[in-house]
Amino acid sequence: MKDRLKQAYKQKPWRIQIQWVGRILLVLIISIISIVLHLNVTTQAAKAGVEIRLMEAERELLLREINNNRTQLAIITSAAVMQKRAEELGFRPATNADIEYLFINEYLNKEPEINYYQSTFNKVDDKQIDPQYVQSIWDLAFSGTLFYLERGGK
Repeated sequence: MKDRLKQAYKQKPWRIQIQWVGRILLVLIISIISIVLHLNVTTQAAKAGVEIRLMEAERELLLREINNNRTQLAIITSAAVMQKRAEELGFRPATNADIEYLFINEYLNKEPEINYYQSTFNKVDDKQIDPQYVQSIWDLAFSGTLFYLERGGK
């Protein structure tokens, strides 16, 4: 009777094999899912990094264009160029005989307006970006190992 109870609880070999295959497949599926998630996050981070670099390059081009336009405006509105353009248009410098001053009793001096130009963006240095956003898991895993080896295992 005792042998029969033991035998009733013992599973068939093919069931044990199916359980092992199921466990191995479960570990394999979990590993594949974690690898796919890691690749997804890594590609999104790389894509964001490329977009940031492209935007920074575009910003540099725009800043150069703005500075070029300001330089051209300064050249065009310089005193020598303005005087030359005025002479070409038929204007001549005023003499004391040409100037007439008018006195207006009720005129109040207008207060000058002061316009302050403030930059709309902050320059971000590479030093301000946190290393965990520019370091891959591979670099992170081996940074401690290489540091340990460089110290001679101490």
